Amino acid sequence: AHWLIHKDLFSGTGQVPAMAGVKTSLEDSPLVERQADYLGSALLLPCVQVKKAFYQCGTRDSRMLVENLAVIFDVSKKTMRIFLESHRMI
Repeated sequence: AHWLIHKDLFSGTGQVPAMAGVKTSLEDSPLVERQADYLGSALLLPCVQVKKAFYQCGTRDSRMLVENLAVIFDVSKKTMRIFLESHRMI
């Protein structure tokens, strides 16, 4: 996500936005991180399918929803929580 939407921010800095496991100084910006997190979750989690699975889970416990849906969509709990919170589902 950083590479797709923030590569211009990294241009000329010597930092690489797509380097896994290495946090850069530009990623310390809450806005930059929030944008990348949102895009990442949008790419991995089609909204219609997540909502369908959400309603089929049969629980309103937010912790269980996050865990169950993260398993179903093979994403981290953090990614699923970001998605659900950004779509006001939990």
